[in-house]
Amino acid sequence: MQRSGKSVPKDKLNIVLKRTLKDEAEKIGVHFQSSYFVHGIYDSLMLVTANDIGHVKEYCERLNILVQGGFVKEMHILEVLFPIEVNGIINPNMDEFLSFF
Repeated sequence: MQRSGKSVPKDKLNIVLKRTLKDEAEKIGVHFQSSYFVHGIYDSLMLVTANDIGHVKEYCERLNILVQGGFVKEMHILEVLFPIEVNGIINPNMDEFLSFF
């Protein structure tokens, strides 16, 4: 997620920092794994799991409604298709990965 240049009021910031955001996600089957405030092109990174990418899209729509006011400039959803390495463990099914190419 990338913030806009607008200053975020404390009530909107608290939606993210307190559990309102997480609770809203849980209602639709989106489960937080991690969330980060980051430096770079984007300002926030949220790692979530869900049974369906549609649930994640719905969550993003609800997030925009919760923090409405033009504070979010951009939001992108990236879906993991095939893990290569997780927590230092290399995926033992690398031959399957090669079939993507």
